[in-house]
Amino acid sequence: MSNFQKLTIVILSYNRPYNLSKLIFKIYPLVKKYKIRLIILDDASSFKIKSIMRIFSKNYKYFQYIRNKKNIGHDKNFLKALNLCKTDYLWVVSDSLNFNKNNFIGLEKYLNGKNDLIIIKSKERDLNISQEQKKFDKNLFLESLAWHCCLLGSSLISKKLFKNKTYSNLKSFKNFPHIGLIFSFAAENKLNFKIYSKKILSSFNKESYWVRSIFDVFLNDWSNSIMQLKNYDSYSKRKAIINHDKFVRLFSFKNLIILKAKNILTIKSFIKNFQKLRKYTQANLILVFFIVLMPQILLSQFIKIYYRYIR
Repeated sequence: MSNFQKLTIVILSYNRPYNLSKLIFKIYPLVKKYKIRLIILDDASSFKIKSIMRIFSKNYKYFQYIRNKKNIGHDKNFLKALNLCKTDYLWVVSDSLNFNKNNFIGLEKYLNGKNDLIIIKSKERDLNISQEQKKFDKNLFLESLAWHCCLLGSSLISKKLFKNKTYSNLKSFKNFPHIGLIFSFAAENKLNFKIYSKKILSSFNKESYWVRSIFDVFLNDWSNSIMQLKNYDSYSKRKAIINHDKFVRLFSFKNLIILKAKNILTIKSFIKNFQKLRKYTQANLILVFFIVLMPQILLSQFIKIYYRYIR
């Protein structure tokens, strides 16, 4: 029996039929060849793709398309994925992600029943961390990897993490229930984890799916999710939050210019999020203030020129 048969891949999807179709066509030959279970959880998209999904399910018995009758949101859809998993390992990914199928094959040896967590690298993120800790240190684990694990799809988890558990405690981890699952387990147990050496993931879209809610999600929800974790040092939790900004650079000068041009960074949003920008990011707040005062029309034209002629 191949180790791949111990794996279930669940794709969380909502209103991105092009991305979803492209992703399925990319990984369908792989899952069929290695008998991997593939489940599509469609959160009541307005696009009707059931007839297309039926073609896949007819040709592969381990393919399942489930469309929610009404939109339940990202978090509940993730919890639904946990309930549907019947295999030893679960990999929940977003329909915004792309797979490098050439780097996928080597993953099989990691699905050996010994690993509780397998960290998956992404093309857009530089993950330079020691493969193993001789003695598991939960605080170091939080500081070093929480920022990367916030990307849905970067964590392939053993069923040990969610077997025989209720998920009510994960509901408070708004937009990041997977962070609550992984790091709550690691707080109370020695976590055996591996980092897969090859980069499998990349993004279909350069723009973040959460861009319109960037302050709410990656300042408020992100910091709240980390700070409510139990049995971690306060220093380590704060460092984990800051490391997301440090390595992902969502609030870099370039991104702040783009946010201003899109009318997302405004005087109102700046004042509202000032304290958390100061506490949890590396942004120069004086510079941010000057960006806020810049004319939006001028910046919008600059961005158009940049993407058309310079980039």
